[in-house]
Amino acid sequence: MVINTGEYCKENVQDLTENVQKCLDWPFKDKVKVDEEEDQFTNLLNKGIENLLAHMGSKCDVAFGSILKKEWGKMVETGEVGDTSDYVRELAGVLTEHVTIVKKTVSSEAYFGYYLNKLVDLIQKKFLENLYKTKKLTDVAIQRLQMDIGELKVVLKGLIKVDSEGRKNSDAKAQLNHSNYVDKKMTKVDNVLKLIGMTNEQFTSNVKNFFEKETDPEIERLMVYKGIKKGDTNLFKNFVNMLEK
Repeated sequence: MVINTGEYCKENVQDLTENVQKCLDWPFKDKVKVDEEEDQFTNLLNKGIENLLAHMGSKCDVAFGSILKKEWGKMVETGEVGDTSDYVRELAGVLTEHVTIVKKTVSSEAYFGYYLNKLVDLIQKKFLENLYKTKKLTDVAIQRLQMDIGELKVVLKGLIKVDSEGRKNSDAKAQLNHSNYVDKKMTKVDNVLKLIGMTNEQFTSNVKNFFEKETDPEIERLMVYKGIKKGDTNLFKNFVNMLEK
């Protein structure tokens, strides 16, 4: 696999360099350098990970498409409020199957953990992208989506425990690091939902409490979603004042 090949070459090229240098006289030893080759192997690793993520991205698009198709305003009528959403079930299956295969082929635990973090980034990105495409969400819909986030967190945290046979294994430190990363990324999605559920006045008064940086691009996306424009003088002035405090 490309990732394993890149990793193997990157880790062994320095030893190869040292062995070659031992065979050379002093004036020529320092002329043997492999910095450029190491960078190429790193690029090869990154390219392999990008290709895996692109493949998963297309599968996630199919699952997340259900968010746009669901009639969120009729959830109470249809009795769907307490049910696990179809797209969550679909994502759980797709992610577990995919990670089981990746685990078989990626030999390094470090790169496997790194890839899982990138997968979490992908899920966060896809969730938010589709969330911003929805029309006005009711309080019930927001509660359902928050429950979906909780269920997705469980799924994502469980991925690091899946071995190459689809069974569970355990590495306490790796699991803790991965769990913390999932919490951080999915908490941001949950915060976006909380802000969507607020009135515009509440939003402009509280937005700073939900983001570490006032330049976070999510703030601008939320303003567009909620219809807050610079022309809304009072609201926008209040918003800017909150960020400057």
